[in-house]
Order: sequence, then C-alpha cells, then structure tokens
Amino acid sequence: MDMVELDRRARAHMLHVKERGRERGYRYHHGVRVARIAATLAREAGVADGVDHEVLEAAARLHDIGKDGVTKDHARVGAELVAAWFADLLGDKTEAVRTAVF
Repeated sequence: MDMVELDRRARAHMLHVKERGRERGYRYHHGVRVARIAATLAREAGVADGVDHEVLEAAARLHDIGKDGVTKDHARVGAELVAAWFADLLGDKTEAVRTAVF
C-alpha cells in the first residue's frame, strides 16, 4: 500500500473541510494524530507484532472521512467512501480498512 498516496488522497478529501469551532482541515489532522496514537497503543499493549500496520494506519487516518457535513451515520458513510475512493490503492486490504472505519 502506498501510504504517501493515501496521505495525498486523504488531504484532498479532508483538508479543505471547515467545521464550526475547529481549524480548517481538523478532520485530516485528527486522523494523523489518531494514527500516531493507535500505533503507540499497539506497541505499548504488546500486540504490534500481530497487527497489520498499514490497515491500522489507513483506518485511523480515514476513520472520520464521512463526517464532511454528515451529522448521523458518518461511520457508514465513511466506510462507503473508503470503498469508493481508496479501493484501488488499498487492494486486498480494502475490506479490512472499510470494516475498521465502520
């Protein structure tokens, strides 16, 4: 999985979003922070060896992609967007990332 391309696409879809009371691009930056925390937690919990780190990072970065103007069911919307916008990049890991986002 090309994480540089995943980041480029995540930026394209989330960096422009302005939410009331938050800085522009909050969703994108939040996903980056969540990915960092998820990796740290996996390491500290001693489960890092059993984790697909690409799936963990992709799911963490994209977990709120469905929040762009959606107030209800953003997880379902996000899972659909992951399948539509990232499947070619995620390949056989698409379902794992989509499930984690949902």
